[in-house]
Amino acid sequence: MADYPLPNFHFMVEWGGARIGFTRVRNLAMSNSPMAIRHGASPEYSNANAPTQRVFENFFLDRPVFRGDNEFYEWWRETVRFEEGGSKGSIFRRDMVISLLNENHEPVVSWRIESAYPVRLSYSDLDAYGRGPLMETLEICCEGIRVVNE
Repeated sequence: MADYPLPNFHFMVEWGGARIGFTRVRNLAMSNSPMAIRHGASPEYSNANAPTQRVFENFFLDRPVFRGDNEFYEWWRETVRFEEGGSKGSIFRRDMVISLLNENHEPVVSWRIESAYPVRLSYSDLDAYGRGPLMETLEICCEGIRVVNE
């Protein structure tokens, strides 16, 4: 049996809200910022590089807007008060799981997002000549991403 690349169009997002279907997840990205290292007696006239802290970039969830569904807005609104702490921990931070699914709707690859919260909510343009649905985009900040690919 030959191995094939995984298609990217069948996925779900478990984010703490009722709707798990999204049209797009963008910018799941992680990096290490390099740090230049060099001592004065080095025979090389260039820097050596070493990794420093990990950076988890903001990512984006896109979905169409439905009447009566304000879950993105309500989650974003919780962050305005910046009410963290207390006996239950953070009020607005959530762990999330984004899963790429196979033909049996089972996870093949999952991204486990730690301590996520929304930093920006935006809507698509209103366009008298448009033909598509109204879309909402939630920009998410997080403190960690783990990839599970079994």
